[in-house]
Amino acid sequence: MTYGQSTHRLDHRLLETTGLANPAPLASVLWLDDQLESDVRLDSIITVVDAKNLQYQPKPNPESFSFPEAYLQIAFADVIILNKVDLISKDDSGAVLEELEKEIRDVNSLANIIHSVRCQVDLSKILNCQAYDPTHAAHLEALLEENKSLTTKGLHNGEVRTLCICDAQHIDLDKFPDHKRSPELKFPA
Repeated sequence: MTYGQSTHRLDHRLLETTGLANPAPLASVLWLDDQLESDVRLDSIITVVDAKNLQYQPKPNPESFSFPEAYLQIAFADVIILNKVDLISKDDSGAVLEELEKEIRDVNSLANIIHSVRCQVDLSKILNCQAYDPTHAAHLEALLEENKSLTTKGLHNGEVRTLCICDAQHIDLDKFPDHKRSPELKFPA
């Protein structure tokens, strides 16, 4: 009997995207509209964070809008498994764990953080989270509003300005001395 002929349905499919993968592209494919009537739905994004080595991960550079993969994994996560908590020094483990959680919350204030040793986690805490269930949208909106000062902390740059030039005629961008052309921008000929 092949998989397609099986009478048993899978309750859950866990996709592991390797240690340093950005989960956003995969999530965007799986976060399907109910109208598509897919048998697969995105329940949540789970990220495992190494408690012993998080402090050694590269930090984001807001000046260049550069964000390391580990940072993006934390930012996109609905559930964060803070693993290897047993390897934190017993003398100051409470303070260290508190500081690690603060660092994680500075990136993602809405994620559920679970402490673990050797990634041993109660499955009920990571399955059926329904993080992408439309009925939870109102709850998520309220949480975002309540925590918006936490989620944007330190990300605003007061030097950023917007300039909009609207004209039916061709604009010669070379006449703007501070203008730096970006390869992503497309200008009409």
